[in-house]
Amino acid sequence: MKFIRTALLIAGLLFIMPSPPENTSLPPEERPTNFALMSAASDAFSDVKSFCLRQPAVCETADYLTDTAQAKAKHSFKLAYEWANGSKQPAIRNTIGADDIATSSTVPPLRPTLQ
Repeated sequence: MKFIRTALLIAGLLFIMPSPPENTSLPPEERPTNFALMSAASDAFSDVKSFCLRQPAVCETADYLTDTAQAKAKHSFKLAYEWANGSKQPAIRNTIGADDIATSSTVPPLRPTLQ
């Protein structure tokens, strides 16, 4: 279902983007009517609605791919945000969270040494 939501979000973004000027070289009878467009959209939606029931492996793969793309995008935005704010802390790239590192008893605290 996440794949369908993502596809609908992309379709919505494409819908609100500005369109180029209409091609007036086509005669009016060759252009689809509004009813034909709505009928085609309704048929496509009813087909997509049952797609995951017919092809569950495809939907699982698409969910994995969208999760991976979302994680990459979040990480990239985090790195860009840290770079833009001049953060000196490097991004942690393993599965240990920053809170786990700060409270871990195996990591000694950093203390300056006097010489």
